[in-house]
Amino acid sequence: MENLNQERIQAINGVLNQLNEALNMHVVALAGYDNVLLGQGHVVMLNGFAVGFDVIPQGNGFNLYQNPRPVGLIGVGIQFFDQDAAEQLAANVRDGNGNPAQAVHIRQAHQNRINDLNVQIANLNALLN
Repeated sequence: MENLNQERIQAINGVLNQLNEALNMHVVALAGYDNVLLGQGHVVMLNGFAVGFDVIPQGNGFNLYQNPRPVGLIGVGIQFFDQDAAEQLAANVRDGNGNPAQAVHIRQAHQNRINDLNVQIANLNALLN
């Protein structure tokens, strides 16, 4: 493997710092969901992103969910559902290639992201060694 110049090493270290910060945020968030019941706390996920919806109250105790859009797993915009509701919503959301969304428990969604970040960090560290 060719030697990396100092500028590339600094760039890789900058990305590593950002990935490690994201990893730490997801680890803390995962710990914060320790008491979420398995039947509750589901999110709709599509291509690694949580999906948020506009909520339109129907006046009969039911809501209409429209305009699915990507939102972060951490912060504003994340919406939680029971497992059945998340599965029903996910069945009606697809990406541009027709791939369906999935209902995922929030703890599993964070664990999946932690796993992805660990792989990315390992790959970048391999470039430096």
